[in-house]
Amino acid sequence: MNKFKNLRRNYLKYRECLAVFTLLLMTTTSLAAKEWFAPNRLELGLKNLTQFVGKIQNDDQGNTESFAVQLKMVGALHWTLYQDLSFSPELGLGFPRKGRDEHIKKYEFYLLLPLSYQVSEFQLNFGPGFYFTHLTSQGGTQTLQNGNSTEEFFLPSGKTTARNLILTTGIDWKFLPEVFVKTQMFVFNAETSQNRAFSYLVGLTYNLNLL
Repeated sequence: MNKFKNLRRNYLKYRECLAVFTLLLMTTTSLAAKEWFAPNRLELGLKNLTQFVGKIQNDDQGNTESFAVQLKMVGALHWTLYQDLSFSPELGLGFPRKGRDEHIKKYEFYLLLPLSYQVSEFQLNFGPGFYFTHLTSQGGTQTLQNGNSTEEFFLPSGKTTARNLILTTGIDWKFLPEVFVKTQMFVFNAETSQNRAFSYLVGLTYNLNLL
């Protein structure tokens, strides 16, 4: 019974991501039936994300975070549109983890829809994307410092998902015949300078030729 509950809980956590992946897979399968619009390659790999560079304070001295470890499993498909120009949707899935508040659990995933341009051994990417953050709080109370004393603060319980429209840009380097070194940047709130924030990813992917 406990195993069934755990499977159901994991399914509910990832159902949005599974829905997006299933839709992308079904679209790929149907389009692949038309040889002129079949994806020519698939990439699978691992990336590390550092979020909101210079925005997150990580100690009492006011220093901000410039590097963090947040691994993402990634998969990308590439359709050649014209010569060196491709459409390269990418799906990235993080691992469930605790937030900065240990009472809150979170997991994140993203879907990117960039165009890619091949220049020798490099590939330039630019386009829009969607970033999802799912938070789960168990509720209860937390004791925090309040002046010279401590005070208990109420923690709400429940689940919520934040959705962000982002811009992404990056450069891929063909390090080995089938291995790419990936560098990417996400821009959150690109339209407002006050709230604009930057995150970056680095990683490796392995290329599978489909044609």
